[in-house]
Amino acid sequence: MLKKIFLKNPFSVWLVKKLTRSDLKRLFEENKSNKKTLIMHCSDAPFQEVFPNRIKVADNENEKPDIVVDYYNLPFKEEEFEIVVCTGLLEHTKEPYKLIQEMKRVLKKGGLLLLSASFVFSIHEAPKDYFHFTPYGFRYLLRDWSKVEIKGSCNTMKTMAILLQRICYQSKMFLPIKIMLFLIAKLIPFLQIFIRQEYGDITKKTKIDSILSSNIQVKAIK
Repeated sequence: MLKKIFLKNPFSVWLVKKLTRSDLKRLFEENKSNKKTLIMHCSDAPFQEVFPNRIKVADNENEKPDIVVDYYNLPFKEEEFEIVVCTGLLEHTKEPYKLIQEMKRVLKKGGLLLLSASFVFSIHEAPKDYFHFTPYGFRYLLRDWSKVEIKGSCNTMKTMAILLQRICYQSKMFLPIKIMLFLIAKLIPFLQIFIRQEYGDITKKTKIDSILSSNIQVKAIK
């Protein structure tokens, strides 16, 4: 009975909305363009309005791509695109560096790669969840690009909230408990105001913006 009431309540739409969506939307809107763009895999990403001159590819028909491809051997000539967008894919590939190099091949010199992949996040799309990335790992993978900007998608407390949401999404539990946890997840991000500084080591020698970020977002220039 409670489940039926909950599902019919408009409040539930807000309650269960993914906290990660706003972070990805911000990345796209900051870099919107009419330039020729290759979209890699982004079936659930809000790219439609910001990259109108696009070709969307995926390795299966379920993603409803324009072209089904082998990600490691894209059917495009060298330097064909001015922008390549790849979010939510790299963690699900067995050879992330090879995929990055293939995206670099089809990107024009001076072109932009927008990349986002999991850092502190739940296992998802199992069993195809192979790697999660730190900012330092991305710095190494993109070491031969001309310019690289790397940042966390969100702050530490929002990541804690996202993880709590994922527990609710991916676990079976009593509905009243699930509703309570979803609500707590909406409140946790406000606790960030109590964190004065974060450090990349336990000795507190290396200051960093966030020790926990749900995703790492990258802007790289070829």
